[in-house]
This record gives sequence, structure tokens and C-alpha cells, in this order.
Amino acid sequence: MKKLTIYITGVYIAVATWLATPTVMEWVQDHEYTPVTQLDAGGSDEQWEFLKDYALLIQYAEDSGYKLTAGELYRTMYQQRKYVRDGLSWTYNSYHLKRKAGDFNLFINGKYITHKEAYKPLGIYWESLSPKNRWGGRFNDSPHMERMDRERTEKENNKGL
Repeated sequence: MKKLTIYITGVYIAVATWLATPTVMEWVQDHEYTPVTQLDAGGSDEQWEFLKDYALLIQYAEDSGYKLTAGELYRTMYQQRKYVRDGLSWTYNSYHLKRKAGDFNLFINGKYITHKEAYKPLGIYWESLSPKNRWGGRFNDSPHMERMDRERTEKENNKGL
């Protein structure tokens, strides 16, 4: 009887572990983030270039009579998975995860603006700062500015405008 109890307990633990493993692994993946201390030098250089261009964009917006408020910069994998599940994003490879994308809220004459055409001058300016910069208005996300890992192609330059 004792052997049977040990056997049943062992089977129970094995099955419970097998069933829990995907859940535990998903939790671990969802709570992953890249601490700044683990970023490679190239990654931090690209993030620095992104932030410098973002600062220039903010200044350009102010000079143009726009006001911006902060949107989202860094995003955890947990947030990204939720956005994909909720239909707010379509990728698990967002530049927000790499600390090389930012969204902002646009105000003109004190009014919050959401239509693409209002963002277009900012998007064009953003892309003029670097061939790696891409404006989200090219893929239906006007408040989004990102610094890609590679330069835009001519095809990408003509898409969405």
C-alpha cells in the first residue's frame, strides 16, 4: 500500500509539474525585461541616438506650435503580450521592447489630435533625422516614432505617405 501511495504521489507531482510548466514559463517570459546593465554597447549607442533624435523632435514640435505629452517608451514583454492579445499591437518584436520607440500625444491649440495628417509634418521631420528612423504613420500608428536596426529602403520611404 505504501508503494502505491508513493507511486500515485509521484505521478501526481509529475502531472502537476507537466501541466504547470507552460504557465510558469509564460509567467517568466512575460516578466522578462532587459536590465540596463545587461545591454551591449551597441544597443545603448542606438538607444542614445534614438533619444537624441526624440529630443530634437520635441523641440521641432514646440517650434511648430505643437505640444506633446509623453506616451509610451519602454515596454515589457508582459505588456507587449497583452497588447497583442488585446489587438493593440501585432508583433512580439516591437522596438518599444528594445528601448528604441516612443509614442506621444499631440495637442494643437490645446486640443488633443488623433488624425494622421496632423502628425505627418512630425513624422517627415523624424525620418529626416536618420535613415534608421521610421514614423508609425506609415503603418497606421501616427503617434509612434522608432529607430530601426537597419536603414529604411526606398520602398519604405514611399510607403504610407
